[in-house]
Amino acid sequence: MEKIDFKERFHDLTDKIKFGFINNKFTAILGICTIIPIIISLNVWDGNAIIGLAVVPILYRIICNIILWIIKKKGRPENTRLFNNISRISVFIGFFILACLSTALGREEMGFIEMILLCICIAYFDKLLILIFKAITGVAFNGVIFSSDSSVESVDSLINETKITFDRADGSKIYQDANGKTIGISRYNKTTGETTYWNENMQYVGKSEKDNNGNERYFDSKLNYKGQSEKNSNGYTTYYDEKLNYKGKSRSNSNGTDSYLKK
Repeated sequence: MEKIDFKERFHDLTDKIKFGFINNKFTAILGICTIIPIIISLNVWDGNAIIGLAVVPILYRIICNIILWIIKKKGRPENTRLFNNISRISVFIGFFILACLSTALGREEMGFIEMILLCICIAYFDKLLILIFKAITGVAFNGVIFSSDSSVESVDSLINETKITFDRADGSKIYQDANGKTIGISRYNKTTGETTYWNENMQYVGKSEKDNNGNERYFDSKLNYKGQSEKNSNGYTTYYDEKLNYKGKSRSNSNGTDSYLKK
């Protein structure tokens, strides 16, 4: 049985969250602010909890997912999956605080477990509706608004699918495919000499190690060797797979981007 390295997994998770917040500020802000329209609606429609607890958060997530989808089409690595997760955390924490205050003031009498279960139900109310709909109709609901499947799962597939890259002011590099869709992000660590790669959903897909000549060796998330690249004197970088089969090349442009030319 394969041994699970919980320390490594926790480190990967914290790296993902930290990098996600740093590079997806707009996504994080939208997610955190989910609780605001809910509280406003509960005050406007006092006594009508259905609107505040069901309609408003679902509409808010739909609108924000559409906004983030439009932004992603323009090349920014905003993350709908990260938004949905932060949105649910925002609702859970917000209502837990409100439930604690309400209990402390004597307006409601709820036990700790009851408050936790209530906040979970509120945060995942849209998911519960989908499960109920599926149970009644037998139809699985896989809407694109609430899902964000990634096109790459490993660093080698990220390199293979990339058509152009460009650097951001924060030091990260954005990878786009032939359709202009953002499919990945990377960040170079000057201390270790390693570059870490994520797909557009902030899933860790591998790393690369660079030598003094600028050549790199690529490894997937399980540290399996996945190929290498060599920087040539003519300004091109040539890519090879793990069996040294030629996979293509890239060149640096004067506008700060890199173009990838497939074989």
